[in-house]
Amino acid sequence: MKFLRVLLSLLKSYLISIGLFVNLLVLGAILYYGVDTGAQRAGQVLGALAKHLSGGKAAAHLPGTRAGADLKRGLPADAFAYREHDVPLEAWVGSGRVLHVGPDAEYKLPSKAARAAKEGDTILIAPGRYATDTAVWTADHLYIKGDGGLVSVDARGAAVAEGKAIWVTKSNHVRIENVEFMNAAVPDQNGAGIRAEGDYLHVVGCYFHDNESGLMSRNNADAEIVVDYSEFARNGSPNGQAHQIYAGTIAKLTVRGSFLHHAQIGSDLKSRAVENRVLYNRIMDGSDGRDNYSIDLSEGGRAFIVGNVIQQGATGENYHLIAFAPERAFGATHELYVVNNTLVNDRDDGVFIWNNTDATAWVYDNVFAGPGEIVRGPAVIAGNVITPAKRSALPWKGSGFDEETESRNRLVDQAGFRSRAEFDYTLVPGAAAADAAVDLPALEGESLVPEFEPRPPLGLTQRATDAKRDAGAFELAR
Repeated sequence: MKFLRVLLSLLKSYLISIGLFVNLLVLGAILYYGVDTGAQRAGQVLGALAKHLSGGKAAAHLPGTRAGADLKRGLPADAFAYREHDVPLEAWVGSGRVLHVGPDAEYKLPSKAARAAKEGDTILIAPGRYATDTAVWTADHLYIKGDGGLVSVDARGAAVAEGKAIWVTKSNHVRIENVEFMNAAVPDQNGAGIRAEGDYLHVVGCYFHDNESGLMSRNNADAEIVVDYSEFARNGSPNGQAHQIYAGTIAKLTVRGSFLHHAQIGSDLKSRAVENRVLYNRIMDGSDGRDNYSIDLSEGGRAFIVGNVIQQGATGENYHLIAFAPERAFGATHELYVVNNTLVNDRDDGVFIWNNTDATAWVYDNVFAGPGEIVRGPAVIAGNVITPAKRSALPWKGSGFDEETESRNRLVDQAGFRSRAEFDYTLVPGAAAADAAVDLPALEGESLVPEFEPRPPLGLTQRATDAKRDAGAFELAR
């Protein structure tokens, strides 16, 4: 009994010491970095310590600390749910016959309808799970829709179409709506939910998850791809050469109101398109995502990155959030506009924007939270809110900062997020981003003023108008 009392006393002292250490660590981090960053950084240190003590196994966050609990909780679960969308239907799709797919319909499987489809047909697929059924769509001007509920196509155990994807769209001009693509795998480790090979593809309200590639295109100089209101989760492969969205050498890529998260090794969005529009999305790692770049515009071109939330987690594969022409600057025109985004780096260092061209990037009215360089490469930087303000935590070398540039941006200790630990980057009253935006450069035929903002968990909503715009992806509710 005496031995047991001594053992319990030693154990109590040990636990008290651990608790004191954890509390001092969290308090010190908050005092040094501020509330927004401090809890995240303390959680990272505790996670690394736990990993070391467990012999390199996955970090088990220490219990009893707010930082550890918040980081362990991570990003909320997949957000996708079936809904009807108000995205106008293009006039050139669905003007022909209507083909019905389902257990009680003429065509039992989507692949059967794909073989029967003719130009201009509408294919309405009854809700349900179509296991191991893969298809090649060849007729032009098709409208393919999950009718009244989500259509799930699960490729687990299947030989995917042409060894490429669950669905291969060779059609010129096709719209796909309300379809879930999952578990595509091929020997080359780039099996996709959809492989786009035609001239135009419009994806609306679709869900790509746990494939090697989410949406992938071939090289086609005349092609355009538009993605609206869709979710991409956990797509990728160990070789790092597969991505959530990959556009080859095409004319234009537009991604709007979508949620890309937890990429596995590859990038969330990688594109070689001549023109890219990345608008009002949430592109996030959470606490355990392993993406390469959040946005990789591999060959430059003309790019509009407006109104997004972009968050890089502590366990990512790369220190860069946005990379512009990281491989080569190809083509005659290079323009990069990064406007009204909220960019959060939860790594110990990094580069928010890497402009690997000689063209000047326009970096206006964003919120930058976390350590690292704001821009590497030529840039005009104005109207931004930057936290933490400490020079020791935010190296200026190569960022193009000088006294005049600093005077046009707000350097603050806290961004004023509602809850950074819970990945809620909307603003609280008094946030430094309020009324921080400055006038945007005038472009012929273009407006850089954000019209919408991301609406968690998925989609977008009208951005409030005010006499003075706020910095970042969200307007403060007044």
